[in-house]
Amino acid sequence: MRQRFPKSRLICRIDMSGFLAIQLFLLFLFFPLNVVDGPRTAVAVGVDLPKAQRPMTEPRGLREDALYVAIQRDNTLWFDQEKLPVEKLASRIRDRVIRGAEPKVYFRVDSRAPYGAVLKALAEVRKAEIRDVAFIAEAPRPRNDEPFTLNP
Repeated sequence: MRQRFPKSRLICRIDMSGFLAIQLFLLFLFFPLNVVDGPRTAVAVGVDLPKAQRPMTEPRGLREDALYVAIQRDNTLWFDQEKLPVEKLASRIRDRVIRGAEPKVYFRVDSRAPYGAVLKALAEVRKAEIRDVAFIAEAPRPRNDEPFTLNP
């Protein structure tokens, strides 16, 4: 006797490609990259940053080994989440550059910090033979009648 084979077979599996596409979309929707100030605040110190009229983005400042110096309004100096005296700043920067960090220092200075404290920190950065320095600033909030742009 002949064995009968059905002409159409049912496929008993679920196609997961649509589900995975939606999951990836939701992942990128809820975990966006913060490109303006970086995904991390390298110096977890409260500083009121000065406002800049035409701020520029610094994508290299987002690197894990970026050198951040923060100066608070009470002359307290922080280097990568560590409070230290100004005199030790040059040696710490040299050590980090020798270990492979980018030879650029990013300053987060409180808008009410004394100018003399910033000059002392800059002198220590020069002692470490670093010539490339960037100051982190906030973009002013846009008025209601104009759109917000970073680099117009």
